[in-house]
Amino acid sequence: MEAYKLAWILPACAGITLLLNMAGAETDVVRRITGLVPFAVLAYSLNKFGSDLFQILSWGGWVALASGVALIVAPSPAKPQPKA
Repeated sequence: MEAYKLAWILPACAGITLLLNMAGAETDVVRRITGLVPFAVLAYSLNKFGSDLFQILSWGGWVALASGVALIVAPSPAKPQPKA
């Protein structure tokens, strides 16, 4: 299946997000892009395989979609304000 060729994108984006977060860089945009990746793979797969995909989607696919939603809607942590 060609959709499995896209599966490497999700852990790659997650790794980039993790590295940026560990480096203290801003991750708002990257985190939201990473959250959209499972939906992009789902849209591609639905286009390629049709609506039967929902019947064959395993629990890992549902977990990836739920995690994507969490990454998209989770608020960014407040930045500490310098004391005046």
